[in-house]
Amino acid sequence: MADDLFREQIQESFGKRGVADRSYTRVPVSFPVRFMPVSKEEAERLRRDYAQRSSRERGETVVPAAPSASQATPGTVSAAILSQLERIERKLDRLLSAQAAGGDQDKEKGLEAGQCIDLSGSGILFTSKWAMGKGWYLKLVVDIPEPQGFSVVALGRVVRVDQEAAGGLYVTACQFDSIHEEDREELIAYVFKRHRELAQMRRGQEEDQGEQAET
Repeated sequence: MADDLFREQIQESFGKRGVADRSYTRVPVSFPVRFMPVSKEEAERLRRDYAQRSSRERGETVVPAAPSASQATPGTVSAAILSQLERIERKLDRLLSAQAAGGDQDKEKGLEAGQCIDLSGSGILFTSKWAMGKGWYLKLVVDIPEPQGFSVVALGRVVRVDQEAAGGLYVTACQFDSIHEEDREELIAYVFKRHRELAQMRRGQEEDQGEQAET
């Protein structure tokens, strides 16, 4: 019951602020996102490329395959050491991916930095220091933080831009104009995982409040 109410509140509050398509569940998150405005001609090229090949196939993402630290076998490698090895492996994979991408990496220098507010399989809401126009096309690089530790690169289109009352930042709602289905599934899996974590946190808070009320 509490989980259902929590899910409805999340969908209502963030659905209004984010992209209009509510067929995808949204979740509040906070991590860096990178973006770069592109021309209509470049958007058309990216649209075809992103629809045909996933970020992994294009050498633009890293999905760690190493076992998690929680899976360390007692008496072999400690969880702390295994965690360090995982981070080193991810960094090496990112370097190899950068080399595989070749000249495209030079274009990455033009990417601007923003901060994600909420995310779904249909789009992203993020803040940035400068305003963009409705209808602009953006190359989006969504870097999901560890322990998942993967990146999704997609073509987005700006559907709304608002300015925050304080802080001088701009809030941009961007719909995925072209994203490979494999990349979309990666994002959806992360969104549902994050939803479960938030629901567990809420249950824990409610239980703590109940225990305090009884004492």
